[in-house]
Amino acid sequence: MKKIYLDQNIWLDIQLNRFDNSLKNVLDKIDRNKVEIIYSPANIEEICNSYCSPNISKKISTEEKDSFLDMLAQISQQTEIVPYANNFNILHSFNIKDGPFIISEHPEECFRRVYQNYDSNEFAESAQKHSIDKSRAVDEQTKGKLGHESFVTILEKNAAAKKLFINLLSTKLIHKAAIDYLIQNNVKLQPWNSHVQRLADKCISDLRLNHSQQFINMANEIIEKRNTIDITTRGFGVCEAAFDALMLTMIEFGYASEKVPMSSLHDNSHSIYGAYCDYFISRDPRLIKKLTSAYEFFGIKTKIINGDKEDWHIYLN
Repeated sequence: MKKIYLDQNIWLDIQLNRFDNSLKNVLDKIDRNKVEIIYSPANIEEICNSYCSPNISKKISTEEKDSFLDMLAQISQQTEIVPYANNFNILHSFNIKDGPFIISEHPEECFRRVYQNYDSNEFAESAQKHSIDKSRAVDEQTKGKLGHESFVTILEKNAAAKKLFINLLSTKLIHKAAIDYLIQNNVKLQPWNSHVQRLADKCISDLRLNHSQQFINMANEIIEKRNTIDITTRGFGVCEAAFDALMLTMIEFGYASEKVPMSSLHDNSHSIYGAYCDYFISRDPRLIKKLTSAYEFFGIKTKIINGDKEDWHIYLN
């Protein structure tokens, strides 16, 4: 059965009945024997952001939020892709215990968790903002030149881009190892507050001091073997680290970069979840541009559909 991942702009099209994307029209076209449409925590985080972010002037109402969640439930039949098993009702595991997992969960349940831990986002946003600020320093002439070639080509030809990618990837792998260590030692990570951040920072510092070269070697190995070892089979954590590092490298080089840290974070999350599906459907040209290079670099077979240029409904049956 083919798995379809919808970017948030497509879900919004359905919610607002834009471009012939009414809920009834979409539901009528889905052949449940051939495809399943999967939502993710990243979709829910975007709804939560629209509902309660202090940075949004016109928030959605509780009624609009509930309507959006109900729409996700109907179209996805409560089928969700999540990074960790926890105590979910697991329908499918991609990498045994390393995830991600396909589970059965109503979007309202996911929303409750996201809403409860919403303040944790400020810690993740701060790192993303650093990269976005650096991208603004890239002059427009350089950005224009980058825009006419694949970022895979840039990584192969530009030593500075490759070095940055390796450094970011090794850093992400260190962060993953630190989180794994905290989990193994029964540290409650959510909500991610200043106390958890201090514990993570201490663990990261120790790993960097004593095992830095090991993680650099791991980063190089992932890059060197990307054409022989599918990145999605290495487990969600490694896949997440690799995608985050590549996306941040693109951002810092001004390649189809976002202006808002939260939007950039969601782009990364959608990209990772989409890598485990057969089709990724979006109308966001910046994300499509980054996604095309990221999937090409890692040899991801997911077919990217531009909803502005193609009738994506044909993939529903």
